[in-house]
This record gives sequence, structure tokens and C-alpha cells, in this order.
Amino acid sequence: MPSKIDDMRIGRENDRRFKLSEADIERIRELYSEGITKSELARRFGVSINTVRCYLSSEERERALASMREYSSRRPPRDKDKRAEYIRSLRKRKKEIYGEVLENGPMGR
Repeated sequence: MPSKIDDMRIGRENDRRFKLSEADIERIRELYSEGITKSELARRFGVSINTVRCYLSSEERERALASMREYSSRRPPRDKDKRAEYIRSLRKRKKEIYGEVLENGPMGR
């Protein structure tokens, strides 16, 4: 039989299970998008890295999808003729880079 405590609503601000307020979560997302690491955010807000990761999971999912989209646009074509042309262009670029290295030295002097 459930107790009366189970039915009580104490609110997020008074619930000890929630370590961060909504404002803190938004601030974490802003700082993360500016390039601050998860470990630094965890240190600043006094929570674990896993807590920060949990709040950023939707943000990270979007980043991963964007990265996958970018990679798939650079992926070699499947059509045999287009793929051969793609490989020729890569070889040509490789020769250009090699020529620049021979001309300028490995450090671009």
C-alpha cells in the first residue's frame, strides 16, 4: 500500500535528487557550446561529469549527427566512374601537397 509521502509533490527546487536548477542547466549548455569541457563544467557546478553528460546528451546527439552528416558528404561515391574520378582527384591533391613539402620543407619554411 503506497504511503501518503509517495503522493506528495515537493517541487523540483526542494527535491534533493535534482542537483541543478533549470537556469544552471541552460548555463551549462551555453558554456559547453562555447567550448568549455565537461570536466570543467562539473567542477564549476559541483556535480559529477556523468551528471553534466546527462544534461548535455541531447546537445551531444545533435553534434554527433552533424558530424556524421559532414562525414557522409565527404565519403567516396559508390558509382564506379565517380569513385574512380574521386580517387584521381585525391591522388592529384596528394602530389600537390608532396610537391609543396619538397619545395618548402616539412615545416613550411
